[in-house]
Order: sequence, then C-alpha cells, then structure tokens
Amino acid sequence: MVFWYISSPVNGRRSRPSAMGRKRTCAGAARVKTQRHEIFGKKYISAYVICMLVPHATLGTLLRRLIEELDGAVDESYKRAGLDYRARFTPVVKALSLSGPLPLRVLAERATVSHSATSQTVSQMAKMGLVSTAPGTDGRERMVSLTPYALKILPELEACWKATEAAARTLDADLGQPVAEVLISLLDALKKRPFLDRILKSRTASEDLA
Repeated sequence: MVFWYISSPVNGRRSRPSAMGRKRTCAGAARVKTQRHEIFGKKYISAYVICMLVPHATLGTLLRRLIEELDGAVDESYKRAGLDYRARFTPVVKALSLSGPLPLRVLAERATVSHSATSQTVSQMAKMGLVSTAPGTDGRERMVSLTPYALKILPELEACWKATEAAARTLDADLGQPVAEVLISLLDALKKRPFLDRILKSRTASEDLA
C-alpha cells in the first residue's frame, strides 16, 4: 500500500520532492523508494513511502506475500549466479541427489510436496533439461532421475543453498525465533486439527450466539 506519493521536477542540481500529491494512511513501518522518470520531456523525481504492513490483509494474503518475497529473492540469486533454475525445484533436486531415481509418488513424499504439484514441477524441470522420466518397473508410474546437466550444476546449486540458509538465519536473528520451527509447528497444528474444521466450528459457535 502506498502511504505517500510525492513528485517534483528535477532542477538540474539536487532535487527534493515537494509535499504534494496523494496521501493514504496505513499502519506499520514504512520505507522510502525514489524513482526518476520523464513526462512530456520534463524530468521528475517521485518518492514513494511504502507501508510494510497491510492492516486488513488476510492470513492467506500474508502467506502468499511471504512466499512471493522469499521465492522471488531466491530465484533472483540463481539468475545472478548464471543458473536457469527456480526455487521450487530444490525439494525435488535434493531428494533425487540423496536417493537417486525415484517413482513420482515416492519423490512427492520425500520432497514433502503434493503429488500433483510434484508432477507439474517435474514436467517443467524436464523441459529445462534438469530431470528425465522413464516408465517404472510396473509400467504404471514414472521414474524420475536427475540429468547429467543437473548433476553438473549441483555444486553451484549447493553453494546457492548454503547462502540462502545463511540468509534465513539472519531472519531468525531479527525475529528472535527460528522461522522454520514456527512454520513446522503451524503445519503440525493444522495436521492435528485442519483449518476447515476450525472454520466450521467457529461458524457454529457464532450461530449459537446469534
């Protein structure tokens, strides 16, 4: 959410945006981002004070925002390392590098990802030359294995993973608690009592009070 939007012409020396433009309110910390642009031949500098917390965001919105922030940063780190690779490939690559070729069903379990999501990921990885597939022994399920190319870039991937893990530890330090442990605890709680059950129980309770 934009907290401030202010813009002023660039005067050729040091320009500072004037306190004009649109204003919106929001809660939470903010950061400033400036941008230079040109409109009808005149140069302007704009400043955006971006709210870091969205006060009316739902839990799902916040979680999707978190995934976008994390995966976007990790994908960019692969790009800067010269690798055509995506963050979502990592569970599959790690599972195959540790165990060798695996049936798709087993691979999904090892990667702790749903079968359908694993199938889609494997299909994309196959198009990029990272994995190959072949019929299983019973002919009903595909066997998935890393390609020679994937094995060749594995050391570079491992270096990226090491840097990502180190970056994650800085988040732990900032928050004062291990982020992974919090997420694991959340998943365990949902496994014991699914979120749908919680919603239905809350709805029933609300109706009883009405």
